[in-house]
Amino acid sequence: MQRTFCANFYESFRCGQKLPVEVVSLGIGRASRNSYRWSSNLHKKKIDLESHYTIQFTLSGCGAFHLTSQDQHWELPENAFFMCGMDMDYYYEVGNHDSWEYMWLAISGNIAGNILAKIIGQRGTVVQPSGTLHSQRMLYDYINQIRLAKNFNPYRLSSFAYDFLLHLQEELSVSDTDEKSLFTYRAHRYVMDNIEHVNVESLAKYFNYHPKYFSSVCKNMSGKTPHKFIEERRLSYAANLLTHTDKSLKEISLQCNFSSEQHLCSCFRKAYGTSPGQYRKNRIHNTYDHLIT
Repeated sequence: MQRTFCANFYESFRCGQKLPVEVVSLGIGRASRNSYRWSSNLHKKKIDLESHYTIQFTLSGCGAFHLTSQDQHWELPENAFFMCGMDMDYYYEVGNHDSWEYMWLAISGNIAGNILAKIIGQRGTVVQPSGTLHSQRMLYDYINQIRLAKNFNPYRLSSFAYDFLLHLQEELSVSDTDEKSLFTYRAHRYVMDNIEHVNVESLAKYFNYHPKYFSSVCKNMSGKTPHKFIEERRLSYAANLLTHTDKSLKEISLQCNFSSEQHLCSCFRKAYGTSPGQYRKNRIHNTYDHLIT
């Protein structure tokens, strides 16, 4: 097995304040056939935790997940992923392919367990989406941020993991038979995947509508005008960058497609009732006001 990047935080949080969602490790790996096999027993031997959960996505190639307690087996093609806990008897390995490139997030904590239990109860242990989930992109981008970081803030790590789990839960709860939910989900994914240059015209084109007619369609389906729909997600993304990165306001305004720092600050204050700078200062502590027990 060749791990292209691995960040292990187990020892760093073991002696610190216990959080409801704790990042044990995360990373990106690559393995070739017959060189990689990992099991629940190995997890239990290496990590002494009451609760430990793993979410692992296939980036390329193919993996295989075996739930031995139920004699079930799944192939893990590109974009597929599995979710498992220490109470399960399983192993995973390279599947029907010469290699398997994957990324994982290992977490612990009571809230992490509750959220994952709900997701697994609704969707099962293995999920094979038709395309790349936005949550998958979210995790991939964050791993690459961690790769470049020199210091790790456990509160920011935990805040990210909590946001990621909620995002994954929301994304997987969308029903393909619910037309309005599906429209909102598809529009949300398009905006977030094209956040740096998306506008009303490009969103309308994505749905094959003329911009003028699309306004009424979007309002009917999502309850918001296209401009409001896009702006809310640009601001949400900006808030995420303020919480999880050290990027300047200038960098964030450009990345979120605002015309200037002043434009970002004006819109942000109207939406959140505070300035971006004050939001960044308070966000991490506010996140845990209602989580730490």
